[in-house]
Amino acid sequence: MNKLKVLDLTGCLLLKTTPDFSNFVSLEMLILAQCVRLTTIHSSISKLKLLKTLNIEGCKLLWELPAPIGSLQSLTEIIMPQNFQPFKLPETFGNLESLSSFILDGHLGISQLPSYIGGLVNVTRLSLRWCVGIKKLPCSLGKMKMLDELDLSMSGIVELPDSIEYLKKLKVIRVSCTKIKKFPRTIGQVEMLEELHAKKCWDLTNENLEQIGKLSNLRILDLSYTRVSRFSMVLRYLSCLQTLEMSSSHLQEEPDLPSSLAHLHLQACHFPSIIDYLEEPDPTWTNYLPEKQLINPLPSGLSTLKFRGIKLLPPLCNLRDLSVLCVIEYPMPHFSISQELINLTELKLSKCEFLVKIPGLSFLNNLKHLDLNKLESLIEIHGLSELESLLYFRISHCGRIEKLPNLSKLDKLEHIEIEACPKIRAIEGVQGLESLELDNCGCTILERLLDVSRSTWLSHKVPKCQVFLSFSELETPYSIVDFLYKDLIRNQILVFRDDELSFDDGIGGQLLLALNDSDIYIPILSKNYASNGWCLRKLTHMVDRASKSHGKKKILPIFYDVGFDDVMLYSDLYKSALDKHRRKFGNEVEEWEKALREVADMRGFQLESNR
Repeated sequence: MNKLKVLDLTGCLLLKTTPDFSNFVSLEMLILAQCVRLTTIHSSISKLKLLKTLNIEGCKLLWELPAPIGSLQSLTEIIMPQNFQPFKLPETFGNLESLSSFILDGHLGISQLPSYIGGLVNVTRLSLRWCVGIKKLPCSLGKMKMLDELDLSMSGIVELPDSIEYLKKLKVIRVSCTKIKKFPRTIGQVEMLEELHAKKCWDLTNENLEQIGKLSNLRILDLSYTRVSRFSMVLRYLSCLQTLEMSSSHLQEEPDLPSSLAHLHLQACHFPSIIDYLEEPDPTWTNYLPEKQLINPLPSGLSTLKFRGIKLLPPLCNLRDLSVLCVIEYPMPHFSISQELINLTELKLSKCEFLVKIPGLSFLNNLKHLDLNKLESLIEIHGLSELESLLYFRISHCGRIEKLPNLSKLDKLEHIEIEACPKIRAIEGVQGLESLELDNCGCTILERLLDVSRSTWLSHKVPKCQVFLSFSELETPYSIVDFLYKDLIRNQILVFRDDELSFDDGIGGQLLLALNDSDIYIPILSKNYASNGWCLRKLTHMVDRASKSHGKKKILPIFYDVGFDDVMLYSDLYKSALDKHRRKFGNEVEEWEKALREVADMRGFQLESNR
């Protein structure tokens, strides 16, 4: 055994403790992956002075790494398990000076990093995605001189240490979907930083924001869905900025965008705009426009542009290089397309509930991708039949459209997708599919065969979803919900993720279709779940559908920081919330009580958040 270099014990289901490694001194790779009963790694691992790779992926019962592991000076890679249970990293972990990357993604059971983490002086990538138990990073982080990428997305991090200023080789910081409230005052000293991602940091404010203006090498800045409102103090100095994701309901001033921008995403409820650019303003709706204000012209070099929730769009006539345009939640009845957008190859219009017409669509001679989604007032699509370069066409949830234009001229069209458009019964101009009956509940996909006659089309129907994931956003975002959702998608399972906000109307529309189509329901019963009447209404529907399915539909509840007794209404946690609902919803609350008790009786999976 003295000459053995690789020891692979993958899937040893009965292995609880590793053997004594004293006779494996030449070992370079130790693989313990999927040893699901492994609880202990023998301390003799310290004898493996040549070990380069340690793989403990899938070791779900392993709760710590032994302290002697810190003596393995040749170790360059540790493949960690994803684990919900508490897990301990020894302080000696910081002695692994040869470690080149440390990826701890998805380990919900770790609550802190060793204080001597700075000893990992050769680590270039540190990733703590989904580590919701980790709230702070040790100050010794600043000693990781070779660190190139720091990924804290969807972790429990609430602040970054000031010592980040010493990471002179750091190029990428990701803190998206965390509860971070401000950047450290030293952020401007990370002079090589090229990417800063802080999307959906809902609590992030303007504090220390001006320091970002010192990052002369910054190429990508994502501050979308934050409380940041004073962008001008940053943007005017970022001469290398190419991609900007900017959205805020607190926007206070008109942003002065750098001319270097190529990709721009803007979202604001009250974005500054002017009426002067409207050729024929409609008096029936101009009264509802914001006060007349000037707006800086968009950088002419833009290739990608995304607007969301902006009442009046700025002029697009100078954007001759624009190739991708996405407009979401545009609240006006017309969206006119400029003739100057000759290079546009992709257009998406989504959730524009008042949009009636799309004038100028036929101008887009180079358009290859057209996506129309949730345009509830759209009656017809003028110009669609003239888009001779179109390859992909999708129309979804456009309930008033009764007929599509004849598509016979679109010789390059390869993919058609029609979903939840109940008035569209047939497709004209698609040879061989004139008699096709569309599925109004799911999604119908038509694809042209390219390797035989181009007149041959195939059609197939896609179910809406297989799993319905329901939760209360107040307590479960960016933790178990995202972790479970990503894992299901990774395994090619169709998931409906319910991010709907509370309201008092009955269940209907897309939500009802998803509930009816799903075979598995996963309600995540958190402490706040019973306070949300909308969650309880959906839970009641799940119970009803499951009981009437004769075993075809299943409910798999997750009890997240609550006990079975809480859901069974034996404690005050859910019981008091229902008492409050009773004043507003009356007898309907009795149905919610019954549904909760039935789900509690299913037991399911119990999980703690380590908060």
